[in-house]
Amino acid sequence: ASDGIVSIDGSGKIVEFNRKAEEIFQYSKDEVIGNNLAKLIPKDISPVHKKGISHLVDSQEPRIGKTMEVVGVRKDGSLFPHEISISTFQIDDEPIFTAIIRDISDRKESEEKIKRQNEELILLNRIAQIIGQSIELKEILSSAVSFIMEASDSSIGGLFLPENTQWELAAYKNTTGKTRTEKSDPEFKGVLPIVNYVADKGEIIIAHKNSPDGTLLPGPLHYPHNLQSFICLPLQSKETVVGVLLMGSETEILFGGNEQELLKSLGNTIGVAIDHARLFEEVKSTSREIEQEREKLEKLTMKLLVSQEEERRKISRELHDEAGQLLSTLKINLDMIRKLLPEGLSSIEALIGKSTQLVDQSSLEIKRICTNLLPSVLESLGLEAALASYIDSFRNSYGIDAEFNSCQIKERLPFEVERVIYRVVQESLNNVAKHAEASQLRVNLIDTPSSIIATIEDNGAGFDLPKTLSSQDANKGLGLLGIKERVSLVNGKVTIKSEPGQGTVIRLEIPKQRMGQKNG
Repeated sequence: ASDGIVSIDGSGKIVEFNRKAEEIFQYSKDEVIGNNLAKLIPKDISPVHKKGISHLVDSQEPRIGKTMEVVGVRKDGSLFPHEISISTFQIDDEPIFTAIIRDISDRKESEEKIKRQNEELILLNRIAQIIGQSIELKEILSSAVSFIMEASDSSIGGLFLPENTQWELAAYKNTTGKTRTEKSDPEFKGVLPIVNYVADKGEIIIAHKNSPDGTLLPGPLHYPHNLQSFICLPLQSKETVVGVLLMGSETEILFGGNEQELLKSLGNTIGVAIDHARLFEEVKSTSREIEQEREKLEKLTMKLLVSQEEERRKISRELHDEAGQLLSTLKINLDMIRKLLPEGLSSIEALIGKSTQLVDQSSLEIKRICTNLLPSVLESLGLEAALASYIDSFRNSYGIDAEFNSCQIKERLPFEVERVIYRVVQESLNNVAKHAEASQLRVNLIDTPSSIIATIEDNGAGFDLPKTLSSQDANKGLGLLGIKERVSLVNGKVTIKSEPGQGTVIRLEIPKQRMGQKNG
């Protein structure tokens, strides 16, 4: 038979005990026949069984009982779970109770294992959710200490992180109600050797000072002051110990030696979170450093541009005041020489005429250079007038059909903004003249409620933008990067669109709300 069969009479004596029952209870048939059923029942629950048998005897009713789970005791004293189904019948007017018995130890063990695994998964999921609520290292450390202390029923907890060449206490919690700090808590005296050991070996220590199984500390380690039991857990990420968690109590704690894998999983979960948080802190620190360097670069660039503008102003004035005056004087002298010449010296008179023309051309060129260096009209009349004058001059100089459209800006912009827009248009038109081979171009100046927009469009040869910006064409690439840098200094942005054979569009936009914030 696949099930055990045990029969008893009305007094509770065993009258039948089959071979399967022998296997289940580890008794031979001869050892149990005639003995009371209490032999197979744990002592603490025997009285309950006796009452149940009395009830069956008193009822005097044949029955097939329901299946139920009970606990039996084997010959060696070990307890085991089993299912029984009791049937009642009469023999010679005497009640006989027969129990069909099935050992369910394996099933119960599997159920307990599944239950334990589910509880562990719930625990791991909970810690992952708790520490996953933040990427700030301090919050993760505090959450991890609180959670593991609660799960292990600990009263003291601390989490250690590597700092330079030693382990430092980075998070701490004390639930004893006593006024203590991590610096003065006596329970944490002498823990560093334990922390160092766990960090070096990557092994979990579960120590119970008064445990009957004599759980001992490895090697030369000693119990921390006043702690009767503790857990020391390495927190790992990518097989590297990134932290150590130590929890202690004056009594026993929840985790036992059979829960090493759960503790290891908890340690890995916390370790990965710490690793990610530290990486995030490094990225934040690097970002701050980059931002600081960028701000320094912007200030230096602004100083350079201001210095360039001042140098242009100086050169322009010197050309205008000195070279301009010298040319004017030279022209007057040439005119006086021409008037004083005797008649008949036509060849010399013609030479003086050509020299006068050269003086006029030089004066115009100096005027053009001065205008490029320092457009006085920009300071005196504003951006629109300066751009109109420059584009008119550009049209006459290069024979390109250049058009300027403006919506009439309502009020003067900050001079630094006007100068940036003017210089960007100037640099863009210089690029058109040198590289684009364009026959037409259009400059638009638009005043919107929120920003000033300028666009420069040409129908020229265009270019490969990524290739140019990667310095394949150094001069043009630096020119475009210079445009972007200038505009960024007044909080604006530049977009450039160009393809070979499709012309080029440069668009810059400067928000009014942020005008002058960096440099005002």
